[in-house]
Amino acid sequence: HGIGLRDFRHYYLLLKLQPNFNDIPRKVLNFGAGHGGLSGILGLLGHHIVNVEPSEMIDLLPTNWEKKNSIHEVEITSYDLIYGGLSLMYVQSLDKTYDAFLKLSTHETIHFWEVANAEHQNCDVNEVRIPLGHTFYFTDRFFKGLFTEVLYCRKYDSNVQQTMAPYSDIVECNGDSLIVVGRVK
Repeated sequence: HGIGLRDFRHYYLLLKLQPNFNDIPRKVLNFGAGHGGLSGILGLLGHHIVNVEPSEMIDLLPTNWEKKNSIHEVEITSYDLIYGGLSLMYVQSLDKTYDAFLKLSTHETIHFWEVANAEHQNCDVNEVRIPLGHTFYFTDRFFKGLFTEVLYCRKYDSNVQQTMAPYSDIVECNGDSLIVVGRVK
């Protein structure tokens, strides 16, 4: 797959919210890392990356790069960024998973999630079928209740956004996707 527009979009958004993010090496947990897109960008910039991905994944970098099969294999230490792009809706137990994230967080840890917008008219939760693997659906209210500080929260249409430069602002609408960034402690 390689690094895609969504990975760059998330990176540029992270820098808009945290302009000094690259000033020092950070510890980053990429939950459901997939092809490792954002991990690759941040790893090349010198951040220490821990990818949580149960499927096969290429080691993109010879150093500052780890792969774990489960969140429960991750060493208990604090992370500067806990990130997941379209992965949180596949967990089996949201409570247990977020408890694990909280053990890896301080009051400064940034939680950055992109999930399917449960309130969108075409979201599977509003249809009779449930796609294989999807176990949770999210609204902005869920994250606003979870985060003690919301840094960013927008619903957007992923199809429209794919036609725009990754550094452009996300056009808010009741689209199929939801990006939320915040802190939990």
